[in-house]
Amino acid sequence: MLDLLRAGSLAVVVLGHSSMGVIGWDADGPTVTTALTWYAWAPWATWLLQVMPLFFVAGGAANARSWRGSPLPYAAWLWRRVARLMRPVWPYLLVMAPVSGLVSALAPPGWSEPLLGLATQLLWFIGVYVVVTALTPLLVRAHDRHPLLGPVALLASVALVDWLRIGVGIAPVGLLTFVLAWAFAAQLGLLFDVGLLAGWRGLRVAAAAVLANLALVTVGPYPVSMVGGSPGEPFSNMAPPSLVLTLHALVLAGLAGAARPALARLAQRPRVWWSATAINLTAMTLYLWHLPVLVTLVAATHLLGLDRPVTWTPQGPAPAPGYWWWTLAFLAVDLACVAGVVRMLWVLEVGRLPWWDVPARTSRLAPATERRSSALAAAGAGGIGVGTVMLAATGLSGFPLRMSTVAGLPLNAAAAIGLMVLGGLLVRHSGGVRQPVSPALAVPREK
Repeated sequence: MLDLLRAGSLAVVVLGHSSMGVIGWDADGPTVTTALTWYAWAPWATWLLQVMPLFFVAGGAANARSWRGSPLPYAAWLWRRVARLMRPVWPYLLVMAPVSGLVSALAPPGWSEPLLGLATQLLWFIGVYVVVTALTPLLVRAHDRHPLLGPVALLASVALVDWLRIGVGIAPVGLLTFVLAWAFAAQLGLLFDVGLLAGWRGLRVAAAAVLANLALVTVGPYPVSMVGGSPGEPFSNMAPPSLVLTLHALVLAGLAGAARPALARLAQRPRVWWSATAINLTAMTLYLWHLPVLVTLVAATHLLGLDRPVTWTPQGPAPAPGYWWWTLAFLAVDLACVAGVVRMLWVLEVGRLPWWDVPARTSRLAPATERRSSALAAAGAGGIGVGTVMLAATGLSGFPLRMSTVAGLPLNAAAAIGLMVLGGLLVRHSGGVRQPVSPALAVPREK
């Protein structure tokens, strides 16, 4: 059932990214808007289509199960989880970074900057998920002390940070919610897993969270859209995650808890089980590569004169008559191309990556050394998280020398990748066996 939630949420994310963008071309290159710009109902539709919190809900439950059932020390347990998550990321960066540098050097800036800006936009998810995974022992401890302790503390923390960010105007503090809000979703996974959101209780929780969100977006200062991108929004609910998005995670967890018996029956159907398994085995490959495939296809269709019809307005390109019929055809081709790329590259996710994969150590060290290893592993997870969020913000246009200013901070994509590598090495050094091993001893896969 957890695999079904993860697979379903990932499939909706891929379909949304592949169909939401509205792209127009002029002499300077592409201009990108979204469907949220042109349809009054579209921001409200994101209350149904924003399902990323479900991935964290399911992931939080799966991580808690793994931690409770593992005999490994913390650093070794975390290495097992991080090794699997990051395995497809390194080949992705080895391909995309030099290709982006070449494209930046050869293509006009009007082409390269908007398209290559998308190349790393989604990496934030992997980094944040690594950080939330590293927090699993704390989430489990809070749940064991009292099931409501973690959710209440995290929700209150998000509300406090939003008050400091929006009410007081201390914008940088909002970055904390990248951890707090998604850790809240993972903490809800523990409630879901033990049945505390089952039946009418889940429906009541979801209804209360919806009512709170309606008040926040109608009376309060929050925008309606759960994904960002609507014109005139003072800020985004998504980046950084706001109190509205955090409560939306509660809505989804409550609805999933209420639907748990139906989800369990659905997960037992052979075709559904096979589809969910196929998606989960290739989840990070699918997530990483679907946007580069989309960008390549957009550029190729433009060069072939097959652009989807748009109308130019002062706000940018808007869907013209026939746009959505063209989009259905485009989406079919795009998904076929994504499936082909995933079919070629999925072995990088489930196979052994040379040098990266070493088995987790099974022996415990002296207490002081073990505490030091745990601290290094947690710091490494933090480095991965910060590096991936930085890289998501900068994109790969102008790689490796270009500097970007984000929230007043000078950032560089090459430096972000270096921080990710350093973080990965810390986790590997702290939790892995420190000598070469044969392929037969590669890190086993773990759901």
